[in-house]
Amino acid sequence: MASTVIGTTVGNTARHNSEQENFAAARGGVGEAVGGDAAQTPSGGGNSLSAMNVGLRVDNVKDGGPPIQVLQSYSILRYFMVFPIPNIGGITVDSATIKLTSAGYTTVGSGNNRYFQSKGKLVAGTLADESTVAAGDYDSINVSSLTNYDDTSGITISATADESVTTTLNSAALTKINTLTSGGNFVICLMEYEHDHQNNGTGSWQNVLGSATTSRGLDGFHIAENGESNEPELAINYTLSYQPGTIKLTSGKIILSSGKIAH
Repeated sequence: MASTVIGTTVGNTARHNSEQENFAAARGGVGEAVGGDAAQTPSGGGNSLSAMNVGLRVDNVKDGGPPIQVLQSYSILRYFMVFPIPNIGGITVDSATIKLTSAGYTTVGSGNNRYFQSKGKLVAGTLADESTVAAGDYDSINVSSLTNYDDTSGITISATADESVTTTLNSAALTKINTLTSGGNFVICLMEYEHDHQNNGTGSWQNVLGSATTSRGLDGFHIAENGESNEPELAINYTLSYQPGTIKLTSGKIILSSGKIAH
């Protein structure tokens, strides 16, 4: 068995960012955009929240009442990755793993702006143009019929920068990779697990304290991205359908009248 490690050629966050008041609309793709983690650091009014490139952001606003209610709007971030599968003829990929490395994430559990650590989930993704991630790619995954590429109950991404986690890909992922062994791109979407993947529209913080009129809650994590030193890595283990370099003749003979034998 042989193995190879492949880095990403493309990777970026596709997000819904129009702060939809309906979680289902946000999850389904209304108001798509694309951008790096800097855009996901809410600030202003003295508030600053940890950057994330995968997750759910809930903005909470008190209405005028009476009675006073706290209304929510939602933004969701998904990270797409492209791994080029090498053209190695006659192979079968038997197993594969994805390594994800944290870029650091700080949780805060008090005050009006709070953020929480979520898990991740790998699912099948598609891109309109596999050389880039565009805004319209956010809803290229079918949230009503997701194809999971791992069998975990969520992947725990460390909050500590530079700590990695390696996840075994499942049979659906291997089936897809084995269609690409003549050279093709393996596209994966990394979703936030507890809310986006599980279709759970209740964020971990949906309240506004005291006399304040607004607050924010984040559920997510921050991975090292494409082009960074700890970018995501795909490792594949494969077997060849033949063993190069050996001819075993148990009886009889081989007559070569011209040319040569090569492998």
